[in-house]
Amino acid sequence: MANQAGLAGMWFKKKTKVPFVLNLQMGQSDEKIRKYLGLLFRYYKKIYLSADYIHAISNFLKKRAIRFGVNPKKIRVIPNGVDLKKFNCKRFDKKSLTKLKENLELKNKKILITSSRLSRKNGLEYVIRAMKLLSKKHPDLVFLIIGIGELEKNLKMLVKELELKDKIKFMGQVKNYELPKYLCMSDIFIRPSLSEGQGISFIEAMACGLPVIATPVGGIPDFIEDGKTGYFCRPKNPKGIVETIEKILKSSNKEIVSGAKQLVKKKYDWKNIMKKIEKLCEK
Repeated sequence: MANQAGLAGMWFKKKTKVPFVLNLQMGQSDEKIRKYLGLLFRYYKKIYLSADYIHAISNFLKKRAIRFGVNPKKIRVIPNGVDLKKFNCKRFDKKSLTKLKENLELKNKKILITSSRLSRKNGLEYVIRAMKLLSKKHPDLVFLIIGIGELEKNLKMLVKELELKDKIKFMGQVKNYELPKYLCMSDIFIRPSLSEGQGISFIEAMACGLPVIATPVGGIPDFIEDGKTGYFCRPKNPKGIVETIEKILKSSNKEIVSGAKQLVKKKYDWKNIMKKIEKLCEK
């Protein structure tokens, strides 16, 4: 990827003449990267230009490479994918999902869920603030947070400050093979990201048949079309999150869920994606 490993790849190509494929994943803005790297930014840009081919996981990252001076003919957009056998709610019977909800004391609750690193860029603070606005009108709604990260302490303090202890559950790290069961027992997936290279967690939720709430940033518009495969809300906007959640709660969402699942099956099955990556490497 385009960090220290990218620098090593560039050096290795120079020394050995072995072809160099650069994989782009990170969703930060150009400005943030420039600010973070400072004088080292010119070397970062050189990594892009030295690659024989660039594999970007979204059109957002392809456009960045073009802005850095890469020939568009040397860039291929191949997204990260989903294991559709694993992220499939047909694996679980209703009884096992009900039992999980009971074990978590979530019986008869509507579950808003996220699987996310607890970092500033994933915008979870704004979901928590939205839950405060929703708590009286929707007393059966609970927000389930799966993940760990540097903001965990801050987010827990915010929950305490807003008196939402009964409305928000921090689940910590959940193993990937267990994650589909949590998604399948839930009702809505949300992550109001401030930046995103692609956002595989959204696609996993879509594969499990959840209506998804996201922000139109980074690589997310590649797979979410507002009102067709998911819902958009504005970044850093608790009131907008409230409006979107209420809209979903009032609707059947069948067409959107169906459209999202069809898209995932067509474009994000790892089996098909691996074939594309193999062709790129052969080239």
